[in-house]
Amino acid sequence: MSSFNGSSKRLLIYTHYNAQGLLSSYVLFTLKKMNPFYQRVIFVSNSPIRSEHRDELSEVTDKIIQRENKGFDFAAWRDAIYQEGWNKIEQYDYLTLMNDTCFGPIYDLAPVFKKMENKEADFWGITEHTDFKTGFMGLGHNIKAHLQSYFMSFNQQVLQNKAFHDFWNKVKDQKKVDHVIHKYEIGISNKLLNEGFLFESYLPPETFKEDKNNEIAFFHPQQLIKKKAPFLKVKSFLFFPHSKYLKKILQRRSEYDYNLIEEHITQTFTPNKALSVLDKNYVLPDASIKDEKSSLTIAMHLHAYFTDGLEKYFALLADIKSKVDLFITTDTESKRSQIQKILDDFDLGDAGIKFILTENRGRDILPWLKISDQLNEYDLVGHFHVKKSSTAPEWVGKAWTDDLLKFLLEEADSIFKEFEKNKKLGIAIPDIPYYFKKTDSYLMLDEDKEHIFRLWDSLELKKTLDEETIDKPIMSYGTMFWYRPVALKPLLDYEMFEKEFPEEPLPLKNTIAHSFEGIAVYVAWSQNYDFRVVLHRDEVFSGFDVYTKTKLNKIITNIFKTNAWRIGRFITWIPWKIKRLVRGVTNNQIDFEN
Repeated sequence: MSSFNGSSKRLLIYTHYNAQGLLSSYVLFTLKKMNPFYQRVIFVSNSPIRSEHRDELSEVTDKIIQRENKGFDFAAWRDAIYQEGWNKIEQYDYLTLMNDTCFGPIYDLAPVFKKMENKEADFWGITEHTDFKTGFMGLGHNIKAHLQSYFMSFNQQVLQNKAFHDFWNKVKDQKKVDHVIHKYEIGISNKLLNEGFLFESYLPPETFKEDKNNEIAFFHPQQLIKKKAPFLKVKSFLFFPHSKYLKKILQRRSEYDYNLIEEHITQTFTPNKALSVLDKNYVLPDASIKDEKSSLTIAMHLHAYFTDGLEKYFALLADIKSKVDLFITTDTESKRSQIQKILDDFDLGDAGIKFILTENRGRDILPWLKISDQLNEYDLVGHFHVKKSSTAPEWVGKAWTDDLLKFLLEEADSIFKEFEKNKKLGIAIPDIPYYFKKTDSYLMLDEDKEHIFRLWDSLELKKTLDEETIDKPIMSYGTMFWYRPVALKPLLDYEMFEKEFPEEPLPLKNTIAHSFEGIAVYVAWSQNYDFRVVLHRDEVFSGFDVYTKTKLNKIITNIFKTNAWRIGRFITWIPWKIKRLVRGVTNNQIDFEN
């Protein structure tokens, strides 16, 4: 309920929409801070509100309206106005319309209300858009000066005006956001201006001197922080090119809890977008810094279809201080004996060791799923396998394996401590192996995308995934990672049938195994768990490496445009194609899974 104080009688109608059906903590914080300034607060949601959130909302609102997601925020405001009724609304000194597209308040609101309600303006907001002659979003219209609609407050004279009532009577459920902006965001300011009303903004364009960008709310949040704007657009954190700098100046100038921002971006935006804004990297500490044993119960699954190279795995495992029970899957009794002989040379302390024989089908994925019931008894599990790639030079496979083990096993106790410290950490994947970073060979194939979306739909996950998200997916290249079983539960519970996996030799793409490789981080995200990309201190990738690779690609592209190259390429293409077909390899792709 509202705890109103102050002389003005105010009504707040706050609209909410979350594409993933969540209620982020920053929304509750905003309402809590807004609450003392309003006699009545109405919360309108265009997305489902879970039962556990209704009690939280009831503490900071007076009325909750759940509606279908039609017409964006203006249609939601319209419906709330109709339900409340003009007879009641006209009794207020001010009506504030606000939506959840902003974090905040990042500064005290009292000076904002004091300043703006002492002005002669009939309606006011935080920022405004100036006249813009070149049109808007392809509609072919000039943009007239208007308040930006994430926060608009109207005085009683406006509330009692027939033109204001008529405006809301004509609000329709628009299907495109640009139509909403043109018809209603721009329209409401100009309709009231035509009626002789005046508006002002808390931070008018001249506040920003030489930088009067009309989209300052989206593209210049650093300016808003410096000028003490009370709210920051959520999307400005996605658009701003230097998120670490933005975080630094916000924490330096404001007491706003940055964790609210991180939580919302992590849970609502896909891992790809979250990684572009937030620091999701975990850099392994110096080798001289040794962590104590973890209090978590930990298991490691190791699929060993190949037995050569196992010494690397066992040597690193023996150096781990924490107890890690080992589950080894392989396909023959003779291999089990070979593995045991190798194991005898290593002291794994009090770790339990269990062998499970499985058919050579489904690579490491199907054996992992078959024993997942046993692994799920642990707090934390590592999924590993002995890698080989028949489609690349031997050194590529070895370097690739070395990178993955360096990331995930060399300082494993440190990773365990990160999971202990961060209860919402669901999965830790290795950084992209150096070879793939240098060659830029990590684009998701269209065929793999189709399989990923088919698997995603079959898992009936809580969140939605768009195709653009996985052009360069956040995934473990080699399907090795540490995870909490609860974070991957839908994936581990998937009723996998052996016939879903092609028989060996497995194709390089377009299989269920490749889908599992690409989907794990997204499943954890759908379960509202976070992720970390584990970086080794010896494998930092310099910006100069990116620069030189980009320059090299431009040179290669220019060469490919020459007639001499095209003729030579045609002459060599036929024998090259025959050779590749004989080997059963196309598109020069390296098998990420094997």
